[in-house]
Amino acid sequence: MSKLRSRLTYANVGVTVALVLATTGLAVASIPAGNGAIFACYSKGGGALRVIDTAKNGSAGKCHRSEKALAWNQHGIQGIQGIQGLKGDQGLKGDQGLKGDQGLKGDQGAPGPTIGWALFNTDGTIVEQSGGISLTTKGTSDYFIDMGAQVTGHALLATISQKGGGYGAKILASPCGPFPDGNDCSGSIGSPANADGRHVHVFIADGTTLSPQPFYLVMFP
Repeated sequence: MSKLRSRLTYANVGVTVALVLATTGLAVASIPAGNGAIFACYSKGGGALRVIDTAKNGSAGKCHRSEKALAWNQHGIQGIQGIQGLKGDQGLKGDQGLKGDQGLKGDQGAPGPTIGWALFNTDGTIVEQSGGISLTTKGTSDYFIDMGAQVTGHALLATISQKGGGYGAKILASPCGPFPDGNDCSGSIGSPANADGRHVHVFIADGTTLSPQPFYLVMFP
């Protein structure tokens, strides 16, 4: 017994397995087939089952008359899609997030339009004003006023101040310049330099009588 065991080396076992495979015609590389199918023969009498390789000849690749051919696949048929599960319970409310960092300070916006205005005394001196307004020339009831900016396209308003008391007098204000709504301000009192688009001519009269009065002048944006 000991002599028999000593001869069962790994080499002997390997040779024995090779001989068995060669005599039975089994080819491990061909089972299962390329499509994954496994073919076998089932003995009708004894119930023995042997796997075959249909690429082989003889009994190694075919079943005997006393056997029934069987075949199956390694991969089963895909099952029917399962029923959709029930809707899960709503999760707990999450914790409030941290307060975000304060954003950068935005750029300063462009300055908005401003109203230019001034209060004049009878002699043409300015009592109060918004800024940039000055008197250029004065006649008896004529005032040529530099508004400090272009008056083209701006509405003008001139009113007599209650301080003067001349309720019957009328006051007119018109821009100096060659544009359609401009007035010729280059007369004996005015100057061609007044026609620069910055000047306003104010005239005050009570009927045909010159009547200088304190007045307000406003230029709207």
